[in-house]
Formats: sequence, structure tokens, C-alpha cells
Amino acid sequence: MIALEIITILLVLQRASELVLARRNEHRARERGGIEYGAGHYPVLVLLHVLWFAGFIVEGIARDNSHDLLGTSTWWPLWGSVFVLAQVIRYWAIISLGEAWNTRIIIVPGQRRILSGPYRYFPH
Repeated sequence: MIALEIITILLVLQRASELVLARRNEHRARERGGIEYGAGHYPVLVLLHVLWFAGFIVEGIARDNSHDLLGTSTWWPLWGSVFVLAQVIRYWAIISLGEAWNTRIIIVPGQRRILSGPYRYFPH
């Protein structure tokens, strides 16, 4: 398999597993009386994620370098590092929020604010 296909498959699997986790956390939050805010924005966020994947694939095909995804640019170490750092921060947030993490904005009345992980520095 070429690098583009491998990376795309890994990212799709990653996001799919996150959606399973988010759905589970959503059900738990709603069982505890959670109220969703900004539900109208959710389809737009889903569309943006789909378009991001499509853009990633189209760019690889358009550049005709999908067989050599990393080797054709002198910038790939920088952007690869930024991407990996973003993944680390994403999972730091997901782990810190625990059952409160979700792809939707659901507030459970009386739930304590998360003050660990990145939320020690940036309120959520």
C-alpha cells in the first residue's frame, strides 16, 4: 500500500473509534439529564471533517505523489510534527475529559468542571 492509503485508513479508523466513544459518552450524559447546545452546528462540523478527508485524498492524487507522500517536500518534517503534536493534544483532552468528552456539546447539570489536563490551563 502507498503512504497516502495507509495514513488515510489509519485516520478513518481513528475517527471512527472516536465516534463510538463519543456516542457512548453521549448516551451516558443524556441518561444523567445532559442538555445539548449548538446542535444545529453539528452537521457543519461533520461536513468539515468529511471535506478535510476528501481534501487530503484529492491533494495526494492531484500532486501525483501519493506513492512518495513524505519524500517530495522539504516541509513534511515540520507539518508531520505539527500533526503528531495535535494528535497528542487531542488525546490529552479526550483522556482528561473522560466520560465528559464528546463530539457534541452536552452539559450535564451539576457536573463538576474538569480542571485537569489541558483544562488546568484553558477552561473548557
